[in-house]
Amino acid sequence: MDTKKWEEVVSAKYKTNKWSHLIGCIPNSGGIQLFGFECRSLIVHQAHGTQLGTKFSSRLEFAKFFAVLYATVTVEEDMRLLWAREDPYRWCIQFPSLSSSGLGTTQSELDEAVFPFFCADFKLSHNAVNSIQNWYLALANSAKARRARIEKACHFVNRGIMTNGLDSYVNFFISLDALYGEAGEVEGSIQRGIESLPIDISLKERVSWLYNLRNELVHGGSRFCAEWRDYDRYYLHFRTMPEEDIKRISCIALLHSVST
Repeated sequence: MDTKKWEEVVSAKYKTNKWSHLIGCIPNSGGIQLFGFECRSLIVHQAHGTQLGTKFSSRLEFAKFFAVLYATVTVEEDMRLLWAREDPYRWCIQFPSLSSSGLGTTQSELDEAVFPFFCADFKLSHNAVNSIQNWYLALANSAKARRARIEKACHFVNRGIMTNGLDSYVNFFISLDALYGEAGEVEGSIQRGIESLPIDISLKERVSWLYNLRNELVHGGSRFCAEWRDYDRYYLHFRTMPEEDIKRISCIALLHSVST
């Protein structure tokens, strides 16, 4: 609802054709509008390039942002978020810059959604907002090679959030590989990376178990997590499910990736 910010960030720099962020269409016209739903917020990204190229790069940035947001909320705010069955939004509108010629406003859908619907709203605290801002500042000051690893880890954490079952588990594990993995020594390098994190010792003890489940899924030993022969034994021993543990470890690792 922040008209001043919308004008400062978007309409002062881009050809919006008076598209209104408040009502989701061009007032009093049959112009571009939302796909029949009420939108309470927009996430905006500035990119340079072709229409397809900027859409692709923007989606990567959205995925990174929501990965960090989800990790902050579930780890630092200790919220438990429950997925809703409703399909998440993928709607996208692109505005050309004022300096471009022959280009108009277009709407489409992202190839993949970047954040799911949850069963209930959640409110970000000021501490959470500050943590996210500080994470981005630290990322910007990271070495180029390290930054590339972190951004790839964000991608797979986001895919872990957006998928279920086997796909979700493998994506979260790939995020750890992106952060810590070394060729020829994947398990050991991930183990060392997690050892460096300020997390409970009981979580660190689960890494070898979780890696065994990863191997089962990747190499066809199990079709889904619960088919793993040690699944019940894992639950009885740790009183948690491996799917929840890999998600939490991945989120913790992502939050600390800019400082380790």
